Amino acid sequence: MVDTKSYLEWLDKASDDIKAAKVLVAQGEINNIAGFHVQQAIEKCLKAFLIKNTGELPEKKHNLVRLSNLCHTYEQGFERFNYDFADITRYYIKTRYPVDNPLNLNKEQVSKAIQVAEEVFSFVKMKISDSK
Repeated sequence: MVDTKSYLEWLDKASDDIKAAKVLVAQGEINNIAGFHVQQAIEKCLKAFLIKNTGELPEKKHNLVRLSNLCHTYEQGFERFNYDFADITRYYIKTRYPVDNPLNLNKEQVSKAIQVAEEVFSFVKMKISDSK
């Protein structure tokens, strides 16, 4: 599978992940998978920003704080999300695989994470639009 360098496609995929998370939460009982989609949405937003600013796809990283810190080298403001990113980063592994200390996300946790994802999406979209 080849990764695209089109930052707009990355934002489209992030939007799809946010929509998927909302559907899953509304159905109930599958909050962990919804949480994974939230983590993916934020990761794709951050990578879209980096692609737009560097012309390159960043190396495969899933740690949202690390990606945010890379974004911060090009634009102020990403650091305000880092507290939430530290929590949401855990959703990448712990919601999908059997682990010793599994996460069992509830609706409130995922709903808050969706709100963060929507804020990040809007922030990235605004910053990308400003740089055109």
